[in-house]
Amino acid sequence: MPETFMDFIGMVSRAEFDFGGLGEFFRGLIDAFLQNETISIVVSTVSDFLAGISAFLPYILIALSLVLCFFGKKLLPVLKFLGFFVVGYVCSVYWLAPLLNGVFPTLLAWIPGVVVGFIAAILGKYLYWLALALAAGYPIYMICYNALYLPFLEGLTKENWMISLIVAAVVVVLVFVLRKYVEMLGTALLGSFLALLAVKSGIWDFYNFDWLYYTAFGVVAFLGLLVQFKTRRRYY
Repeated sequence: MPETFMDFIGMVSRAEFDFGGLGEFFRGLIDAFLQNETISIVVSTVSDFLAGISAFLPYILIALSLVLCFFGKKLLPVLKFLGFFVVGYVCSVYWLAPLLNGVFPTLLAWIPGVVVGFIAAILGKYLYWLALALAAGYPIYMICYNALYLPFLEGLTKENWMISLIVAAVVVVLVFVLRKYVEMLGTALLGSFLALLAVKSGIWDFYNFDWLYYTAFGVVAFLGLLVQFKTRRRYY
């Protein structure tokens, strides 16, 4: 892990954060967040509430996941607002609140969390663009720079940050040009995945039926994408 900001920039430029490294980084970050007292209280409160409706929870999650799958593009403004509020709240409570507490000892940690959460939610449109650019660009940069999965790139892009960056920038531009369809596809896939995860976790564990899982995943995602595509003119 990088020890300084410049170390971090160097690791990014050399594409040293692979998919496994990114997963490990975010898992470690989430674990650190959960160690925070204020955040853990919120998580415990939500967990206690969900425990009270555990018998119905899988069906509720399936329903919400299917709504995401079939109407995800239409719901994106609400999801962005809620998502960036949560991210802003958690990051502020974890990083900003301790700094402010040194100046204002009686300041409760959740106050800057709520304030920053609302600011992040209001600026969610622009933060979303940044997140989308990073999500689309960095994996392509990493694949090109390290010539992963595509051996024929080795002589052209391997350890060549400029060409890798150009390819990543082109992909980012294409993603923004086709953003409507990318969002439809992304929400359809995510909704299908979450619906089947809810089924597997709370109703029926089809561990020995991989073919059934992949078939159901593909069918549900396709139907969700089809519905979103057919109804797109109603909200564009």
